[in-house]
Amino acid sequence: IMKGIVYEGDRKADVKQFPIPKPKKREVLVKVQATTICGSDMHKWRTTQTELLKRFGQEKMKSFWFNLIQGHEGAGVVEEVGDAVEYLTRGDRVMIYHSQGCGVCPKCLEGNHRLCEMGQWLLASNVNGTFSEYVLNRETSVRKLPDFLSFLDGALMGCCAGTAFEALRKLNVNSRTKLAVYGLGPVGLCAVIEAKLFGAYVIGIDVREERVDFGLKYGCDEVINTAKEDPVKSIMAITDGEGADAAIEASGNAFLNAVKSVKTDSGKVCAVGWGKDRFEVPGFKTDLLYERYVVGSSLFPIQSIQELMNLVVLHKTHLDQIVDTTFKLDQAQEAHEQFETYRSAKIGFIP
Repeated sequence: IMKGIVYEGDRKADVKQFPIPKPKKREVLVKVQATTICGSDMHKWRTTQTELLKRFGQEKMKSFWFNLIQGHEGAGVVEEVGDAVEYLTRGDRVMIYHSQGCGVCPKCLEGNHRLCEMGQWLLASNVNGTFSEYVLNRETSVRKLPDFLSFLDGALMGCCAGTAFEALRKLNVNSRTKLAVYGLGPVGLCAVIEAKLFGAYVIGIDVREERVDFGLKYGCDEVINTAKEDPVKSIMAITDGEGADAAIEASGNAFLNAVKSVKTDSGKVCAVGWGKDRFEVPGFKTDLLYERYVVGSSLFPIQSIQELMNLVVLHKTHLDQIVDTTFKLDQAQEAHEQFETYRSAKIGFIP
């Protein structure tokens, strides 16, 4: 028997008991050593029970959802392997990539499992997630952790840090880049840390004083509190009127400002935030783009995880520095309520 966290709707997280699963064929059972709360977890946690019941209207689906273990950022030690597993053995330290595709469609063959055309294995969506003592996953979506990296490092790489890294790759961030990071939550802070490893000059932007302070703590060269100043005007002042070379929109609420903040003739914007602006984007004026380059980013391809691992190990840097608060699984409700206060940069569970 193992513990697992489920969402009941209306900001309620409960801890239930589940049977420990048995791996089959190419599956592996991982004993979770660290798992972290993602912003997308909080979206689900905040959802009202009425909305959940509407979404999962059939009795079978309602039963499934209210017994689905949440969480998708995790790392741990391989406890048991299926009889067809070749790459991993019991005792291996691993991180978990939470999206696994069919492996045979064109997108999977490109390494883009999260864009699978045939159907996906998605932790906390259609299979149990990482907010538990054990999690079952496929061998092809588990990666060994270098000894230098902590389990919390590995958990972050499974979603938050990997998402930030993919945005930096798409923007070609380097030592000549002036980068604006809109939203200094966990994804934004990982982007700050990783961008500094590339040598970029980083400007962090947020509306909350606590998040602005986190930006300074974790490496921003400049920070802007949008509750006190216009971010576009401030970035133009910092860059002598040119604008930033690139911007990451990680808040979900500042896409238009991100576009206005970069150079008109060559600026690049990558949107990764999940918020209300996704509904406003179709209405923005196309002449605003001029020669700017705008791209979205949906998670990251699994092969980029090794690149991220190599980068942080090379620079002897830990991403887990942003995990400033940890809880036990039994403290599920307290942990989510703490995340909601914005007083923690990132929250983790240590089962």
